[in-house]
Amino acid sequence: MKDKLPAQIKTLIDQDPSRDHSLQRLARLLHVSKTKLMQRFKVAYGTSIHQYVLKKRLQRAAILLKQTDDKITVIARSCGFTSEKHFMMLFKKQYKRTAGAYRAQYGNA
Repeated sequence: MKDKLPAQIKTLIDQDPSRDHSLQRLARLLHVSKTKLMQRFKVAYGTSIHQYVLKKRLQRAAILLKQTDDKITVIARSCGFTSEKHFMMLFKKQYKRTAGAYRAQYGNA
């Protein structure tokens, strides 16, 4: 029997990556322990829930940088980042350039 829990977690995150996807909240929504959540997601997808959430948020930010002229601060907050500094650090690590440089290279707005 296939484990449906990891797919349920992934669906919740994919629907709105900017939401609070804390282990506590997800465990409460899905009626399982935080430990079970972490273990089963990691086995199914090879990454932690936290890392998956960050990846989805950064992907969304990259899309917004390409398609809008919204300020980077606004994009960071709308994607679920509470700190622009933290967002900038993670974005540069993921995309090997600053958000501003990414927008300059790929932006259409």
